[in-house]
Amino acid sequence: MRISGAGCCVLDVLHEVPPGEGQARLAPYLSRAPGDGGLVRGAAVLRSALEARAGRPVTEIAAEIAGAGSRTTLGGVAAAALVAAAQIVRGEGIEVRLYANLSDDKDGALVRRLLSRTPLSTARLGTRRGRYPKTHILNERGDGGVAERSFIAEAGVSDALALAPEDLDRDFFESEVALFSAIWWEPRLCARLTDLLAACRRAGAVTVVGTAFDPARGGDRGRWPIGDSDEAYRHIDLLVVNRAEALLHSGEADLDRALAFFRRAGAGAVLVTQGVEPVLYWSGGRPFAPAEGRVPVVEAILRDQASGALPTGDSVGCGDNFVGGVVASIAMQRRTGRPLDLREAAILGNLSGGIASAHAGGVLDERHPGEKRDLVLRYRPLYERQLAAAGA
Repeated sequence: MRISGAGCCVLDVLHEVPPGEGQARLAPYLSRAPGDGGLVRGAAVLRSALEARAGRPVTEIAAEIAGAGSRTTLGGVAAAALVAAAQIVRGEGIEVRLYANLSDDKDGALVRRLLSRTPLSTARLGTRRGRYPKTHILNERGDGGVAERSFIAEAGVSDALALAPEDLDRDFFESEVALFSAIWWEPRLCARLTDLLAACRRAGAVTVVGTAFDPARGGDRGRWPIGDSDEAYRHIDLLVVNRAEALLHSGEADLDRALAFFRRAGAGAVLVTQGVEPVLYWSGGRPFAPAEGRVPVVEAILRDQASGALPTGDSVGCGDNFVGGVVASIAMQRRTGRPLDLREAAILGNLSGGIASAHAGGVLDERHPGEKRDLVLRYRPLYERQLAAAGA
């Protein structure tokens, strides 16, 4: 039993913006018009665009806003999702693999070292000469926790480190679950996404595509394509998007129309996250049983954070960890031989994403093996009682 995935893997540099004075220092760098290279709260701006606008390197800008201190952690949409999945299925006999190339310098060595502390398999990590990418994240903290995040990102992995379709071996295509997450980050895979998805489905994999905001398209006014063509939707068993990404990829102005677009385009099922609002789910019957509805976030996690019984970290990677819970659920469900239940996948996704808000960064550095899984098991019965009481 195997989950394999490819997509965004980076180093995240986290900067804590102090309330008041720090937010005042951030304000002049905020965007005033789409595509002007300014910071966008809740979204990403290209590092090159921000540096060109400000005439200064990003390290100086971040230090001015947040001070000299920062924390470097493992990040990236695909990496965070797959690590979360591996932590959740620990002990279940399910291997989770990330396909990526690391640089042959100290940053690449750091990524490999951070990944080695997780249960994620590193068997398909290559090493090549090149510069490893970083994303700078500015966290603004309000009285109730994190107020907002601003991402300063690169346009994608460098040519030297980019995966080629040939780097995805037979094991990838024959996995029980194949995840492509923020695939624009890997341009060579993105340019062949339709063929890659079709090959995965022919080999028996459930295909999952998770999106992420693409800063290179931040000023685009038209509908964002997914991969190389709309034909890719016909080979997506499950599309996972947040509300903003659903509107951008569909070109629609509201979620009902966005979901209708994805159905017409041929996606088998769709999950839409909305922060602390309920997750929307829909399946047309392939490969999940037909279903439609919504599931709220985990109230017990929010209550324990408010009381201090659970730490409050930040919201970095909550969506990625949601995807990790979803793919972990699909793998465990496939082993039973019963029809796949999309609502069940959303439930485990919400548990995984909620737990991610209790630590800094997108990847939980477990204090003991099984910490993430133990937290899921702790909150699962509380969540089930919440859902039963709400009739959700």
